[in-house]
Amino acid sequence: MSEPRKAWSQVEISDPRFESEHLRHLTFHSDALGRRGDVSVFVPPGGDLLSGLPLVLLLHGVFGSHWSWAYKGGAHQVAMAMIEAGTLRPLMIAMPSDGL
Repeated sequence: MSEPRKAWSQVEISDPRFESEHLRHLTFHSDALGRRGDVSVFVPPGGDLLSGLPLVLLLHGVFGSHWSWAYKGGAHQVAMAMIEAGTLRPLMIAMPSDGL
């Protein structure tokens, strides 16, 4: 029986010391896709990538990229304001690059 194929073989995650507005950036090589992928992730205060928080996936439109929802729409700022106001429970938002 062969080993199961891993979804990715290399992952580079932004250093939390240099992140702003709770945005984390990941770059990885996907063995399944045979190429690199990029994802921006909003992680609220007190959360981490393994915290078990609900995950919302936002897909950008044509000619967009993993940063589009954050830097053209402020999705992470809206989520943070709603979490602080108590109208949205803490969650993570993943915004992948195209082709993922």
